[in-house]
Amino acid sequence: MKKAEITAFLSLTFVLLVSFVLGILEISIIHTSGNLSRLTVDRAVFSVFGEYHVKLFSDYQVFAIEGSYGTGEFSEEKLTGRMKYYGAAGIEQDITGIQYLTDQNGQAFREQVLQYMEDKYGLSVIRGFTGLTSKWEEQALQGEEMAVMQMAQLIAYFSRAGENYFSGALRVVPVGNTEIAAGMLQQITGADLFKIDPLLPYAKDYNECIAQAQEDQRRGARPELRSYPDSLEPYDTIYLGYPNYWGTMPMPVFTFLERFDFTGKTIKPFCTHEGSGLGRSESDIRRLCPGAKVEKGLAIQGSSVKSAEDALRKWSQK
Repeated sequence: MKKAEITAFLSLTFVLLVSFVLGILEISIIHTSGNLSRLTVDRAVFSVFGEYHVKLFSDYQVFAIEGSYGTGEFSEEKLTGRMKYYGAAGIEQDITGIQYLTDQNGQAFREQVLQYMEDKYGLSVIRGFTGLTSKWEEQALQGEEMAVMQMAQLIAYFSRAGENYFSGALRVVPVGNTEIAAGMLQQITGADLFKIDPLLPYAKDYNECIAQAQEDQRRGARPELRSYPDSLEPYDTIYLGYPNYWGTMPMPVFTFLERFDFTGKTIKPFCTHEGSGLGRSESDIRRLCPGAKVEKGLAIQGSSVKSAEDALRKWSQK
């Protein structure tokens, strides 16, 4: 082999060796950079988690982050902002999941807390804590059940479709005014709905209907209803809706009220009308339900019922 060829071969070998070494160095730099990035993010995460809610932890051994940072409103931006503050600026961050203390009645979070405390404090402490949380869960469930029972509400209403009176004119409508109001109230309160529906309905013709209603009132009729609620026992508050028929409630509503014992319950009457308001219906309800608390009723102009939502909301929340 000639000298020039040996020199060229050695030069090529040297270049390859240098390239190999540089490649290894580059890989090491990338790997080190990646490790540094992970360490930076880890440090930022640990710093953020170091801002746990001290009072919750000291009083109840509940580990939680106050993610709103004093604003009262949580957002991912606040959390990522704190991570950047602790050194993770310039590193792409992605929060894949957020869990609140209240999610699933706190069950999933409780498991995380127990694991965290087990790692930190040992099994004996955790066993005692698990017993406490079981009691807390039982008490919380009992409290929720009591709240549901205490807040149970029913909207019982009579309404008639067909030919109705609207500000001096007769018009046929597919849904009665009181039923429209009851539907709005149900959306506002979430209460159960029950329609007071007589077995023999009043005539669809307006003049014939009011004549039938007047005759029922004159003879003190108690028209039979198609159905009745199984019980009013679950309900604390009954919203009672009806149109004004001859100065008071339609007689099927009298049938409904005399069917049940309203002692200890709150009755909130609402009435649709075209100028006569609630009439004497509130005093009639008090007479028929002497053990109930009958609150001030709401009179709704029938021809304006579709714009009554605000009035219903304010009245129902009093």
